[in-house]
Amino acid sequence: MRRGLAFLFWGVVVVVGIPVVGVVVYLALSSFTGLTRTSSSPSDQIDVAKLTASGLVPSGELARMFGFFTEYTDLQREEKGRELKGVVVQWRLPVYDVSSGPSPFYRVQTSAGNGFVGTFCYVKPQNENERTFLANLKTGDYITCKGVINGVFMRNIEIKPAIVVLR
Repeated sequence: MRRGLAFLFWGVVVVVGIPVVGVVVYLALSSFTGLTRTSSSPSDQIDVAKLTASGLVPSGELARMFGFFTEYTDLQREEKGRELKGVVVQWRLPVYDVSSGPSPFYRVQTSAGNGFVGTFCYVKPQNENERTFLANLKTGDYITCKGVINGVFMRNIEIKPAIVVLR
């Protein structure tokens, strides 16, 4: 009987523990990358409003490539990430979360799935109206983010610098 309880205990520890550790690592890495990018770089000085967006869309093959449980490999995603770096996009995406930082940016995380690639859109508000808009966003709202693809992090496209396009 004790052996059965011990087996059950360790089974629960493994089944519950692995996802919890994964979430903690994900959150730690997300926070770490935000903290290490506080200094102003030349890309932060780009006037995004004057850039012309490419025709790249956040759906279709791009969403499938960076989604979970797809046939694409890490190598293929890394290569695609290198191809995307520097591309200017303007995408309307569903919001998952909004956080402040690294200053002067708001980090808008958009939802992956439902046909869209997930993003971390680092938006620098241009005025108080945009700051208020960002502060009032809720999960499920939509945001139009225009900016430069800076890379890929945890299967999410990083767009930095970026602006919010209000309509």
